[in-house]
Formats: sequence, structure tokens, C-alpha cells
Amino acid sequence: MDERERDGGGISRRGVIIGGAWAVPVVLVATAPASATVSPENPLDGSYVVGSESGNDDLYLVTIHLPEGVVLEGATLTVHWEPTNGNGATVEVTSGGSAGGTSWQPGATDDPDVVFIAPGPITSDDQFLVTFDKGQNGSTWTATLSGTVDGQDASATYVGQL
Repeated sequence: MDERERDGGGISRRGVIIGGAWAVPVVLVATAPASATVSPENPLDGSYVVGSESGNDDLYLVTIHLPEGVVLEGATLTVHWEPTNGNGATVEVTSGGSAGGTSWQPGATDDPDVVFIAPGPITSDDQFLVTFDKGQNGSTWTATLSGTVDGQDASATYVGQL
């Protein structure tokens, strides 16, 4: 006669003990990796943008500032924006803090989703400028800056309105 038949059915005491012995190691295995996955602080935390209009309705400028002491290698800036339907609508990224600075590749484009590539490392001493020319007034733009800082992947996303 089996233990369940003696106790009137259900789960036996022996089954509970065997099940408990297997449950404890499973919980420990499931929780152990959590402490190993803690990631270090994002080196781009503290970066910020300053937006300004140029005085005409068609041109909007955004300057991105990195945190003090940061050197961003392999920098890319992924931009999403809404150009107007008219001719001449472009977005461009330049380093040097002014529209006459060094252009990031691919240069001025009317592509609403574009990835710009920096011409070299970007430091906290550099400013870089995103120029939206003839963007859809009142539309939202997003820009995600990515690269590496001291070998660590880093990214920051900025959102604004044209």
C-alpha cells in the first residue's frame, strides 16, 4: 500500500520533502546572477542639450554638451525628425559649436531618420550642433548619442520640439 492510499490521497509527506529539497537550489540559482548583472553608471549621464531658434521660423539649433572630462570615441548620433514638405529641408551635425564647424557624415540631409558619424573623438570641451532647417513646426525630434567611453558602451537620448 502506497503512502497516499494510507493518508487518504493527496500529496504525501515524502513527496513534499523531496519537492522542497529541489526547490531551494532552484531559487538560489535563479537569484545568484542578479548581482553579477549590475551595470556601471552611464558615462553620458549628465549630458544635456540647449535649443534655440535662429530668429527665423525655419531654422532650429540644438547644442549638445557632454559631462565634464568625458571623451566619446566612435560617436554616432541617430536623429529622427519631421522635415517640411518643401524643398531645402535638412538636418546637419557639426562639431566646433558653430554652423561653420566640422561636418559629421553624411552631411546635410533631408532623411527623417539618419545616423551621423563623428569625424573623431568628442570631448566635454567640444560642443556639437544639430541644425534643423525647415523642420515641421511643433513636431518632436529625438537624437540618440552613442559611442564608447574608456572602452564602455555609452548612450544618451535627447528629445525636443521644433
